Amino acid sequence: MSKVITSIEINAPLEKVYNFSKEIEAFPEFMADIKEITVLSNEKTEKGSKYKSHWVGYIKDFNLSVKWNEVDVWDDTEHICYFEMPEGEGDYEIYKGIWKFSPKDENTTFVEMEIEVEYNVPMIGALIKKLIAKLVKQNADGMLEAIKGQVE
Repeated sequence: MSKVITSIEINAPLEKVYNFSKEIEAFPEFMADIKEITVLSNEKTEKGSKYKSHWVGYIKDFNLSVKWNEVDVWDDTEHICYFEMPEGEGDYEIYKGIWKFSPKDENTTFVEMEIEVEYNVPMIGALIKKLIAKLVKQNADGMLEAIKGQVE
């Protein structure tokens, strides 16, 4: 399993960045490697909300579409999102992580994303698994840069 950690500083207030990041259905509009996101359910929770969504991504290097369902649990008091692919609901063996949003000051937000991913393909070697981890890191970096570009 690979673990990817990335972060970014965004020149926008915490609530603006956090609320924009919850609008996942808009991601395909500004992220080239995400082809589709369909929100399957959205429910209020004690601390925020819980989404279940279907994602379709594209790995250009492999000319490959990757599909998965994802559950996002947003904690509006702590400004954290826990996400996970339910077992058996996608092309990954494991896909889960956390987003943390914290204010650096009143007009700057620090966003950190940690992802654990395992993508098993029969006959795939360690080198390819490292490449997949690199691509997940590039995707996460791209997601944070795209969000930054939208809210700044």
